[in-house]
Amino acid sequence: MTRETLIQLLIVGLVAVVGLAIFFLVRFFVERRRALVERRLNGHDTAPSSLLGDIALPPPPRGWAARMDAAFDRMIQRTGLGLTPEQALGIMALLAVVLGGAMFLWRPALWTVGLAGLIGLAIPMGLFLYYQSQWRRQLQEQLPDAFFLLARSLRAGLALEQSMEQVARYGNQPLADEFRRGVEQLQLGLSVPAVLQLMANRIQLTDFNVFVSAVGLHRTTGGNLAQLLDRVAASARDRSQFHGQVRAATALSRTTAGVIAGAAPVILLYYLIVQPEFTGPFFDSRAGIIAVVIALTLEIIGIVWLYFLLRLDY
Repeated sequence: MTRETLIQLLIVGLVAVVGLAIFFLVRFFVERRRALVERRLNGHDTAPSSLLGDIALPPPPRGWAARMDAAFDRMIQRTGLGLTPEQALGIMALLAVVLGGAMFLWRPALWTVGLAGLIGLAIPMGLFLYYQSQWRRQLQEQLPDAFFLLARSLRAGLALEQSMEQVARYGNQPLADEFRRGVEQLQLGLSVPAVLQLMANRIQLTDFNVFVSAVGLHRTTGGNLAQLLDRVAASARDRSQFHGQVRAATALSRTTAGVIAGAAPVILLYYLIVQPEFTGPFFDSRAGIIAVVIALTLEIIGIVWLYFLLRLDY
């Protein structure tokens, strides 16, 4: 193994480690920001589901490996593809082996095979994240109609359990599947607060947590639940419309940011694989290696910065 190949392998590994570290760091800050938004919407410092009483739930995973496994399982469940975590891992491993083997047959260099394997792992992960985002967006758009249907069912004289069954039967997918699972749990003997809390833990949407809190307050203090659900539905619809307007107004900016962020890595990858003689001088000197590492680090920082600039918390 030559010195240039070893340096290239070290750079590939460094980029992979830095990318994973930044990914989990961004995920941590996103979850923390989401919890802060939920506390602001609910007007207190406790979780929305705490109004429902003490309900036995599985303990949170301990250790970074267990948390990673739990986060990956939740992501696969929210893609709507019907895959199990084992099948998703199998797809990622298969694509990594296929791309790595193809690269080995074309250019038998160890660092190119490792780079192709990383790309094979990253492509399915990116698709899973995209489908999870689409799943969450669909649920967010369907929540107002589901709340209005619950309110109308309550005004028609149905109980909350029967109203949830109406949403599961006549609602839109994929939200209807979540309510259908909740109805099945009700039929197994769980209480309405327990079922709603389990649904909130699965969906993890701010508007649904507000709905769960509203139901918990109604069971504690009483009142007109149908009118309360109308207000929750109206606020969820207004936030969804505002979110859609912001996405439409920033569509060009988001597209431009994606092109700018992806242009440099794609061009570098092309020259590394197709015409390595153009990028060889970067790996022949210490200054060139430092320049490549600094450029990749700044690229990752810029992508994360653009992500936080263009995302919307509401």
